[in-house]
Amino acid sequence: PTRILVEGHPGAGKTTLCRRMALEWARPNSHGEHCGENCVHSFDLLFILHSSHFVDENSITDVITKHLFPKDFELPSNILADILQTKRILVLCDAYDEASTDNVLLDDLIRRQWLSNSTVLITSRFNHLRAAFPHFNTKYSVRGFDEEQMMEHIQKFAKQRKKSVDEFTSWIERRKRELSDIMNNPLNLTLILLLVDEGETDVINNRSDLFSAIHGFIVRKASERKELKMSVAEIEKTLIEPLANVAFDALRKDSSVFYRKDLAAHSCDPDKILHVGYLAHDIKISMLQEEPRFFFPHRTFCEFLAAKHLAEAQTREREEWLKELKEHYEEREVVALFLVDLLRGDEEGLSRMFDILMNSCRFHKMDRHWDHDDVTCPPSHIPMKMLGEMTDIPTLVQETIMKHLPAKITLHEECTDECMQGAIALCKMNSLKESGVKLAINGGNTNKWTGMLNEVSQCPNVKSIELRKCDELEEALAAL
Repeated sequence: PTRILVEGHPGAGKTTLCRRMALEWARPNSHGEHCGENCVHSFDLLFILHSSHFVDENSITDVITKHLFPKDFELPSNILADILQTKRILVLCDAYDEASTDNVLLDDLIRRQWLSNSTVLITSRFNHLRAAFPHFNTKYSVRGFDEEQMMEHIQKFAKQRKKSVDEFTSWIERRKRELSDIMNNPLNLTLILLLVDEGETDVINNRSDLFSAIHGFIVRKASERKELKMSVAEIEKTLIEPLANVAFDALRKDSSVFYRKDLAAHSCDPDKILHVGYLAHDIKISMLQEEPRFFFPHRTFCEFLAAKHLAEAQTREREEWLKELKEHYEEREVVALFLVDLLRGDEEGLSRMFDILMNSCRFHKMDRHWDHDDVTCPPSHIPMKMLGEMTDIPTLVQETIMKHLPAKITLHEECTDECMQGAIALCKMNSLKESGVKLAINGGNTNKWTGMLNEVSQCPNVKSIELRKCDELEEALAAL
């Protein structure tokens, strides 16, 4: 019996991992020499569940009965409870980050107050379960594709589309260096390949560009459907705008599914919106009725539309949301990063956004975190992550940053790729030419920092670089 945590960025493959494990377990005669004592095939029963299934439920038997059993399948709860206690059980629980608020039963499951003799695997985005780390025996992270896996994925995509793989690899090779951080993500790579296939890849410079391009592609395709008979402008106004309100409200409530009443509350026509392509639906079978429920194929699409709502919202609503960002950053990080790009062109809006965030996140106190050996990526880094999403930092935004600039930009072992990209962008700002900036690296594997150190060492704005508790110091110095 054990508790396993698998963390990863959005689209890295956490859900795919769960489904693959369930598939391998269910395949007949799939046991092989690779199987070991703790192989997936060593379990008598495997249950795959979404974290939202546990919300407002009273017991594990209730969750399984309600969400996994067919309507006409009757198994007394005491018999199911006995099976769960006597058999070797593996529970795969996906997407903790999508239903973490007031999820008492799931939190109790993690703490072994339920199924203490069973193995439970939880997937989540990074940082949502740091407080629960002591309850996990093992922690893994899904880091995305390496070069070989990326090529294999491209080949599979080309085969599925009945196209030559060269049509995709030529574009990928041309942009790989500048988009490597995006392409190693399975979801992002799939979307890029889809756009390459459609010849719509001119403006992709970051993840926000990618999802904006996908949004444009979805809406244009919808405008061609005879079921809608609507122009792109009409779809944006009458369907996407209400759907963006639904997405924003869903994330605020930590909800991953919607029903007709939820869509109707925002004047969103469920029948028409299904033809757009953003939402999928299935049937929730209860003892009383069959009720359609709607959901985004991936949470990141919901987050993009929520950011779109904020970008087009009244200034006051957006600023209130930004002021609360520090307290809810794990849940709202992706929305915030999309928002930066969607406000591109609104220099005053961007400047105000950074001013609010740098005040609320105490950006000027960033260097104070350096002596905390167990620190995760601190809240003061939020504005820096957002800088990493910008291909060009407007003058007014640079002036705002200079007002809050800390004495030292400090990065930690737990910092993300977004932090490093933001630090690079900050170091290259024209406004820093006179004052310069100091950079400090606090701990971790040198391989993580090598690329960034090589880039910032060539930047004249960097006055000094401190290295502390870094492994393989010679490699770090070589990068400098």
